[in-house]
Amino acid sequence: MCLVALAGSCAHAQETSLVLEKPYKCSTQVLSGWTGLVDGVTDSDGGPGCFATVNDPKFPKYMVIDLQRPCKIKRIAVHNSANGNTRHITIAVSGTGQDFEQIREFIFPNGQAMTLNHRFGENLERRAQFVRIGVLDSWGGGLGGDHGVFLREVEVFGTPTGEAGVDAPASEPTGEALMRTRALRLFKHYALDAERELKVMTVGDSLASGGEGSWAAQAVQRLVDSRTGGSVELVTLAEEGADPTAVLIHKLDEIIEAAPDVVVLSFGTDSVSYLPGTVRRDLAELLERLSDEMTSLLVLLGPVPDNTDEEALDAVRGMATELEQAARLLGLPMVRAERALLDAGVATAFETDAGEDDVPSALSEDARRTIADAFVELLTRP
Repeated sequence: MCLVALAGSCAHAQETSLVLEKPYKCSTQVLSGWTGLVDGVTDSDGGPGCFATVNDPKFPKYMVIDLQRPCKIKRIAVHNSANGNTRHITIAVSGTGQDFEQIREFIFPNGQAMTLNHRFGENLERRAQFVRIGVLDSWGGGLGGDHGVFLREVEVFGTPTGEAGVDAPASEPTGEALMRTRALRLFKHYALDAERELKVMTVGDSLASGGEGSWAAQAVQRLVDSRTGGSVELVTLAEEGADPTAVLIHKLDEIIEAAPDVVVLSFGTDSVSYLPGTVRRDLAELLERLSDEMTSLLVLLGPVPDNTDEEALDAVRGMATELEQAARLLGLPMVRAERALLDAGVATAFETDAGEDDVPSALSEDARRTIADAFVELLTRP
């Protein structure tokens, strides 16, 4: 009997979590250096072994873990941290990453390290690829403020089904809408605040268009109104569906010859699909050429997705990710347009034409105004 019991306990101890080192997404920004949600460390209350979010007051907060393959899930363990704040949590699962089935709610005691083990009964395993942990509220008074939440670890146990996994759906962006750099301060001091003419050029797809009432036209007019001297000229090199490859081949010489003070590049709003490798390569070359051959301030503008088109949503957000990675790698300022719209409460970015089967036709007035506000804030308040 003792040997049987020992064998059973050893088998349990040798279980390997299905989510160990698997990718996850958080609905709010993760605290730098506190990323240990699925690293296998279950007894740490400090980074990187412990997981934590920034002190963001918005709730609920969700962490979605991708098992990368369908699995029959038998047990889910959520390890609370002694750092405090984490209170009311939920556990949910999904096969697609979109429609989640909530399977458990629980309230952790404040500031106490403990583990919630949710076991599925025999023949009641859930077939899923995604596990979502929700934190609905906070106890307050925890480490680093009232709103940052902490978890030592999440573990998932079961067996893979052997079926092929599905791609994780693109999620809405988290973090700040504006990515600022030192170059903005230099531009403001030596160009924006100086009594001289300025030339702003927008380059890319339909979001870069500069017609009457466009976000670009609104932004330029606000810059004119805020400056003590000197005009602001808007030049547009936009074409629906344009990507970095097209601009690199057909527009590069024209951009360089125009010698603008600011070049705003935007791609992805018109995307229905994209090839990451090609986009990454040609975007890097385009930005490198512009940086080497011009003294202009380069600004990236993230795409705006049509949230009614699920097929195109992944492509648009994929392009947004490519632009953000390029901005961080090269130290370029950026307006993350979708995040700016979400922060402003603009739920529908596109107007629809009732005569065309409700097909989105143009950016709404609220969307144009919000993007113009964000761009002007980026330039004037670095």
